[in-house]
Amino acid sequence: MQTERRRYFRIQDSILLQASAVSGGELERKLEEFRLNHQQFSSTQNLNLNLVEQLADLQAIQEQMPELGRYLVNLQRQVDRLTAVTFADEATPQKQEKQVSLSAQGISFLTDESFQPVDVVELALQLTPSGIQMQIYSRVVLVEENEGNFEQGRYRVSLDFEHIHNADRETLIKHIHSKQLQELGSKHNVAL
Repeated sequence: MQTERRRYFRIQDSILLQASAVSGGELERKLEEFRLNHQQFSSTQNLNLNLVEQLADLQAIQEQMPELGRYLVNLQRQVDRLTAVTFADEATPQKQEKQVSLSAQGISFLTDESFQPVDVVELALQLTPSGIQMQIYSRVVLVEENEGNFEQGRYRVSLDFEHIHNADRETLIKHIHSKQLQELGSKHNVAL
């Protein structure tokens, strides 16, 4: 299990997240719905997948022409806001902004929720700034008392993604890669 968790890069990120434990009785029903919806992509998901693919191009533009890069980033934020409003799903659970440690294999975050190891947790997450939304079923692998500031949560919970669509895992890989490029670009600019 440890080698599996180390296959993917991990980043510190800010995302919108809603996490809730799934009881054994409802787990099978939810997983069946999850499997049935595998081939169905919403209009917003398709739009956002195209935007993620363009993030590398945006990074190159920002390096060559900073003014145009800033303009395109602001334009992208406006598109993200419009997309979120246009395709908002009222049935979607309310998500909170969270600082997370994220990889394509799992996630770790602070919470007041007292999850137990081996609990199955339904995650509704939204990446920023792209607005891409995902539903993932994960298993709690570690719960630790938060020794820091309790304002962000009493526990640090770590989860492995057990049920994630391949397209969503690929999107996470691209998102993480894009964040790494941005961080490297920032460090390069500071070094100059």
